[in-house]
Formats: sequence, structure tokens, C-alpha cells
Amino acid sequence: SDGALDVTQSFTITVSVAAAPGYAPAEEEEEEFVGGGGGYIPPPVLLTSIVVLPETMTLFVGESITEDILAAYSITAYYSDGSFEDIDFDNYNCDYDFTDVDKIIEFSDDVVTAVVEGTGDVIVSYTDEESGITKTDTLTIIVIAALLDRIVFEPEDMELFVGEFGIFEVIAHYNFGPTKNVTNDCLFTLASIGTVSWAPSPSSDKRSIKALKVGKTIIAASYGGMTDTLVVTVIDLVLNTDTGKYYHTIQVAIDDPLTLPGHTIEVAPETYDEVVEVDVEGLTIRGESLDA
Repeated sequence: SDGALDVTQSFTITVSVAAAPGYAPAEEEEEEFVGGGGGYIPPPVLLTSIVVLPETMTLFVGESITEDILAAYSITAYYSDGSFEDIDFDNYNCDYDFTDVDKIIEFSDDVVTAVVEGTGDVIVSYTDEESGITKTDTLTIIVIAALLDRIVFEPEDMELFVGEFGIFEVIAHYNFGPTKNVTNDCLFTLASIGTVSWAPSPSSDKRSIKALKVGKTIIAASYGGMTDTLVVTVIDLVLNTDTGKYYHTIQVAIDDPLTLPGHTIEVAPETYDEVVEVDVEGLTIRGESLDA
């Protein structure tokens, strides 16, 4: 010592910062303590990278990106001090460049839908408000063809009166959820001819049949390697509930030798232009679904 009462000395402390993913400082950072009333000067915390996970999104042709799909994805921002932050996809500091995927997806009313098979990258960017630094990452979108799971008749079965028309359609179900009316693209076959016949269709996505006589037939449909069947049962307006036999008029049902005393004739709702003579003792004639 030279006898001075006060001594001022400068010194440097070197601190290594744990690097976040993607962070590579150009040179070693220093934090300086300055004597004589000086203070600690920390280095600025800077955005170093963002990471989108998972890295790929697979969609089927015709499928739309929904909130449920986005819920499985995340954007994480990493900073120079080793910290990180989860970023919402709808954060106003996020931006998305769909240029590379505009041939495989389309936008309509803020809905993104896959339209053709292919692969492309969405450029995801996020700007840190404090530093103004922007970082990007890519989300690869892969669009593949939807797989046909099954076809289904609607309705699944049909019961018609003689002379009545029936309408049905065929719906294709795919492995990712959506359905498609494929009635006009199906190949149909009738198991038996005479019970029903084809009738003019009310529209291009429906088919119509006409019931000709009492009986049962099966209509088979095939599409895309899948098949389904529709069972059509044709009944008549008047039924002897004891014999299970159908008739077109009440009088014919009464006059049938199989109609015996104590039997019940059940009549469907309809206007019957006939004079009925009952010569069978104890015969009950009642409306359909009525107890008496």
C-alpha cells in the first residue's frame, strides 16, 4: 500500500449462459461490475428459437383442421437465459405462410381443408415484442387419400305396402369421420324380381322402388370394393294376425277359407271403398295397432 485510505480497483467476472435450443452466441458474454458506485449490467434476454411439435400434420383428403387437431400441437419460444414460453397458435405475434401448401389445402370461411394428396411446409413465425426478434420453424403438412371404411343403406331396412313407393340412399363412411352420399355411383342388384321394381328417382342422390306384391327381397349395393344390403318387406293393407297372411281388401280376407271363427283381421289406415259382409262367427276386425 502507498498509504492511501481509499483504493479503487476494476475487475471482470465471466459468466457462461446455458444455451437454449438453437442459441449459439457469437462470442463469450461478460457481466461487468464497476467499482466506485457502478452497478451490475445484465445481458439482454433475447428470443433464440421457436419449435413447433409435432413436426408433421397428416390430413386425409376432405378433412379440415379443427380445434381438436390443433390441440395436439404446440409452439414453444426459447430465450437466451435458458427460459422458454408456450405460445398459442392464435397469438397475434404469430404468422403463418401457407405458400408451399396452397395446392393441397384450401381456405373457406377461416376453415383449412385438405383437397388433394401431397406434402408441403407451413412456415410458422413468432416475433418477440420486447426485442422485436422474429424466429421461424416449419410444420410439414402431409395429405393422403381417405380410406373407404364401409357403405351403409339408409334406411337399414324397409317395409312397404303393396303399391307403395320407397326411397333409400347409400352413404360411404371413411376412416377419418366424414361421410359421402354415393347412391348415384353404386351398382345395385335385386335378389328377386317381382316383389319390387325400380321407380323414377326423386333426385340424383336417392333411389326409388315400388312394392308390387307381398313378399321379401334384398337389394345389394356395391361401391369401392364395399357392399351392403337392404331387406325390403312388402305387406298388404289387410292382415289376418292369426295366419300371418296379407290381403288387399277386407272382404278378400274374410272370404279366405283360412280365415276361421275367432280370428282377427287387422286393417291398415286407408280408405276402403267396399261393402263388407261378415259371415265368420267371432271374427274381429280392427284398425292397425288398436286393441279392439
